[in-house]
Amino acid sequence: MKKYGLNNGYIGKDRLRSFASGVLSQHKHASLRQGNLMRIAGSGVVPEGLRINYSVESVSDQYPSTWADSSGAGVDATMLGSPELVETSGINYLAFDAVADGFEPSSGYSFTNGTGTVALVIKTVDVQGLFFGNFLGAYRAGNKFYNNGFGSPTFHMDTVQKTNIYDHLRTGNWHYVEFKNVQNSSTTVATWRFSKYNSYEIQCDLRAVIAYDHTLTAEESQQNYNFYLNSGFLSD
Repeated sequence: MKKYGLNNGYIGKDRLRSFASGVLSQHKHASLRQGNLMRIAGSGVVPEGLRINYSVESVSDQYPSTWADSSGAGVDATMLGSPELVETSGINYLAFDAVADGFEPSSGYSFTNGTGTVALVIKTVDVQGLFFGNFLGAYRAGNKFYNNGFGSPTFHMDTVQKTNIYDHLRTGNWHYVEFKNVQNSSTTVATWRFSKYNSYEIQCDLRAVIAYDHTLTAEESQQNYNFYLNSGFLSD
């Protein structure tokens, strides 16, 4: 995918190298890496079993109506409300209010196809919230991590399993979080609707949402975390 007319380490002719040497200057190379416009060849999230991949890098052309799925499944998300696309000097993000904002898959589709993993790159300080459907990963002061209809998922933050969401996620910093062993094969759109349940809409910032048809191993989680960390997704 070619973005910004520059070489980002994916596909497309590199126009930044001199025709004489074919080599980037040290200064240009450093500038592109710092601005996340060029990545190490082959880097990325784990591809095996990837069922959806919503990245802020694929939202710009379709905003504000659609969040494009870059997993290959082609299940784009429909924006609900008006999440704001915030542009920064680093990685942009989508800002969701705690009233009407959210998103849902544009067609009937199961994020996990039965048992799997749902992960997000997220920042929040909200005191209560609900992540998907009715409901995966709800939290509040009186019940810090609970679920309904998704089996008994575990919550992980920056590759470490945590006892609950409430005490750990609400730092105001970017985190890579995972819900593992998510058990739900429903293809109903509402099942995978993000943050749309009464007063439990999450006020948060998002940079990525991905899902798999299996429970990620520790090594796979580490690969995803390293990708987002090294690409600037976990920095302000």
